[in-house]
Amino acid sequence: MSKLIPNIMLSQLKALNAKQLKRLKSCEVTADGVYVFTFINPTTEFIRQSADREGELSNSQPGLETIDEILGGTD
Repeated sequence: MSKLIPNIMLSQLKALNAKQLKRLKSCEVTADGVYVFTFINPTTEFIRQSADREGELSNSQPGLETIDEILGGTD
C-alpha cells in the first residue's frame, strides 16, 4: 500500500454522500485490512481524462465483470 496517500475503510467510504465524496482526497480503500482499490478524485480535467483512459484499459482486461453480471442480472 502507498505511504503517500491515506487509506480508509470501505465502510467509511460507503457512508459518504455525494458532496462529501467530492471533497475527499484520493485514498486507498481497504476492507477487513485488505487493499480493495485506490479512490482517485479527479479535480482537474487532465486527471479526469487520464482516469478515464486507465479505466478503459482496465476494463478491457479479461476476468472483470459488470455490476449486472456480479449481481446476477444479464448484460
